[in-house]
Amino acid sequence: MNINFKKYIVFSSILAATILSACGDDSSSSTNAENDNPSSSSIGNNTQPLPAWFEDAEKVHYNLFVDEDAQTFTISLSEQSNMACVIDGDNVEWKSVPTIFDETYKYDFVGDTLVLYFWNRDDVDFSTDGGMYVGGTAGNLYGSWKYIPCLYDSEKSKSKCSDNSHEAIAIFSDKNVTTAEQNPDDETFDYMSSSFRESLLSALDDGREWVPYIEELTDPARDKKEFASIKESSITKTGETFKYKGTTYTVNVPVYSFPDFAYNRTITIEIASAEKKCTGSLNISFKISKELCTNENRSNFSTAIFEDTNGNTFRYAKRYEKDNNGEFRRCLGELFGFEDIDSLFD
Repeated sequence: MNINFKKYIVFSSILAATILSACGDDSSSSTNAENDNPSSSSIGNNTQPLPAWFEDAEKVHYNLFVDEDAQTFTISLSEQSNMACVIDGDNVEWKSVPTIFDETYKYDFVGDTLVLYFWNRDDVDFSTDGGMYVGGTAGNLYGSWKYIPCLYDSEKSKSKCSDNSHEAIAIFSDKNVTTAEQNPDDETFDYMSSSFRESLLSALDDGREWVPYIEELTDPARDKKEFASIKESSITKTGETFKYKGTTYTVNVPVYSFPDFAYNRTITIEIASAEKKCTGSLNISFKISKELCTNENRSNFSTAIFEDTNGNTFRYAKRYEKDNNGEFRRCLGELFGFEDIDSLFD
């Protein structure tokens, strides 16, 4: 699976997958931190003009604590009551929870580019892939930085970029940091350059009984290659028609929606021959709403443990995902005439 750039966008996007209700309560997007309306004249040592969209964008203000010797910083949200989807056994409840949030990052500079590595609680270490920001002053954290859709691999000293049009700004001052995002109406999608297409046609061309997962539609192809045994008759940004072992197949992606970029994803893909049609669907949300917080959705939640300001620990839903990968991949095995379909699930 290729790297998911979305988790590195800007603080508000990263936090959406980890804190409570950024999980569904609009009031949680601001704090008591100062500097409510930063402008190009109030961003430390950097006086570059901010983009036009920044003034009207929804902003998130964090308290900021910097350790310049260790080159780390911690951002925090003041104590507030957030709504969360709390899970107690089989019971699911939408309730108010008193919380204080903090998150630590390591920062470094590669030339004039700021690279931020988030603290991975599972690995108990900083990530080795860092989000990349430009526009500030090399060697100086303070100022205005613009996110670019690239990751820097600190182990290989190489960067990898995606072609999305998302824009984000992070402004560091002495005691706080302000972030804002401008989301495109929808993420650009091109089936021809997707990892799903590459994985599917590579397996068929090599004679391997394998089909990809729906999620690979969100990843870019690793290599551009030709498929000797696949005869393409047409291809567009949303699908293609090809012939394999004498049978004509059509691929169509009628739904590919990332309406608020990092938080929600909806995908539908259809692959068919004249005799059979397989439909795959995927729905993911990193922003749990009251509507999603139901007992019926319990099995679709990924959960985490959180401690509130009173020292009470509880489990909450941090991600919702519903797909039919199993049914879809089994259907594809039948569609392409695999002899050992069960091997898809080993």
